[in-house]
Amino acid sequence: MPRRGQRDAERLDSIRSLIVKVEEHLDKLNRDPGDVTANHWKTEIQNFAKQVERHLHRLGPTAQSDGEELWSRYREQIIASSLLNKGDHSIGGQR
Repeated sequence: MPRRGQRDAERLDSIRSLIVKVEEHLDKLNRDPGDVTANHWKTEIQNFAKQVERHLHRLGPTAQSDGEELWSRYREQIIASSLLNKGDHSIGGQR
């Protein structure tokens, strides 16, 4: 069974990968918000964000701090895009 540090490293790698996807989709939305596929991009961003949040909750304390630092900038961009609820940091108000 993998140790906590190894699992945390894998989860942080997953978070980084998801952040790349979020960046790509936010860029698409910023370039062409009226595109016919914009709603699809928004849904995918919400799904990626849910996955990041799940990974963050499963990290150990030190790794969680690192993950939060990586994710915080994108969380704020998503909140600004009204894709993430500001008050509870959960997607669509669901926990």
